[in-house]
Amino acid sequence: MPEFFFDLTEFDEFEQSLRNLVPSLMPYLREGAKDAGRYARDRAEAYTRSKGAVGVTKGFVNGWKWRMDSGSLALSGEVRNDVPYAAVVEYGRRPGRPMPPHSDVFEAWLLSKGLDPKLSFVIRRAIGRDGTKGRRILEEVMQRDRAQIFVILERAFRNGLERVWR
Repeated sequence: MPEFFFDLTEFDEFEQSLRNLVPSLMPYLREGAKDAGRYARDRAEAYTRSKGAVGVTKGFVNGWKWRMDSGSLALSGEVRNDVPYAAVVEYGRRPGRPMPPHSDVFEAWLLSKGLDPKLSFVIRRAIGRDGTKGRRILEEVMQRDRAQIFVILERAFRNGLERVWR
């Protein structure tokens, strides 16, 4: 399953600052984490759309989700795509594996590409034999937008500090 996890404790300085702050700052940080997660989800969806959804269905394009976990001093979240074939789209498929099963989703994909569904068996067999290249959508998005995600988190942190220390 393609996933990008972030954990604010990855950054020692940030973690130490967080531990020294009063709990009243946490609502601002949670809001920043929500904004960062939504931003990452939206970027993944936009990037998928900008690629013309080549090799993916509308279900994949619209399948990006954002979820946040929050503990007392821990903020973490994940962006993921929950469609059953998300891992295959993201990471690809090794050659020599059993062919993909017949499914309505696969047939819909064939139709979206203008291919006759009668070719399903031949195409699935070729995919099993030759594999597929991963699209690395989430990996690409996170490489490009990681800095902006942390700008959003930093903005929330500063906003919280300004409001808490007034």
